Amino acid sequence: MQASISILILFCLMATAIAENDSTVMGPYQISFDLSVSKESYIISPREETSHYDQGPIKYKLKIKIKNDTDSTHLMTLSLSKGGIDASLTPKSMRMGMRESFLKAGLININTSEGVIDGKWGAICTGVAQLKELKFLKPILIETYQVSYHPFNDTTAIITSTYPWNEGTMQFLKTLHIERINATAS
Repeated sequence: MQASISILILFCLMATAIAENDSTVMGPYQISFDLSVSKESYIISPREETSHYDQGPIKYKLKIKIKNDTDSTHLMTLSLSKGGIDASLTPKSMRMGMRESFLKAGLININTSEGVIDGKWGAICTGVAQLKELKFLKPILIETYQVSYHPFNDTTAIITSTYPWNEGTMQFLKTLHIERINATAS
């Protein structure tokens, strides 16, 4: 009986270790997420792009470079803009704006929807980018995802990903959590 309990505790500890979220700080924000891939498969690069409030919003960008089993590299970025935003934008108006930007960028097969990200309603846009490197080759098609929501009334989060939906993007969105880490960030 005691051996069964020990094995059960060992499995619980292993599951906890496997499901451990990654975490990083960007300015006044603590960001945590889980990509469901080994930590050796990706590189995180947080970057701050600050400007003064009277000159526009303060921006923070987190880049994640993900390498999968086929040695192809995918990118995911999380951009946070604090100040200078219209927090009254509804998910529907965000969807329309993202659709328009995807069309201008030449993406095809564009779809939009609304969903909950980190407990807040937001907009999700998917499309396919066509890369044409040489005229005699078929274009390379890259599925692209973009998500926009307001984690706080004065902050917009935009996630852009080329990582396959079922291999990491969906897991990232399901586990993404952004919180403020100090009182001066309000």
